[in-house]
Amino acid sequence: MFIISLNYTSPLDEVKKHLPAPFAFRGTYIASGGSVRAGRKGPWPGGVLVLDVPDEKRARGMAEDDPFFRNKVSGFVIIGFLPDKFGERYRAAFIGK
Repeated sequence: MFIISLNYTSPLDEVKKHLPAPFAFRGTYIASGGSVRAGRKGPWPGGVLVLDVPDEKRARGMAEDDPFFRNKVSGFVIIGFLPDKFGERYRAAFIGK
């Protein structure tokens, strides 16, 4: 599992011009069977994607295909994540059971 931390590199007004595309991009990924959790950072300096992919190469590919990155309004950091502690209500989100 990998966490992608998206950090906006452009003013928020510029970022907002690209908002529909990332939502559609993530929806297409999910519809094709991909496992992703996505949301904004607060207050709103960027976003976070949690990907259940087999390796960093696949995570990097998704980050580089993200419309925010492709439109040069964000950068990203990839963090490998091996969840082993979580509350029962988060079980499905982290291990799918």
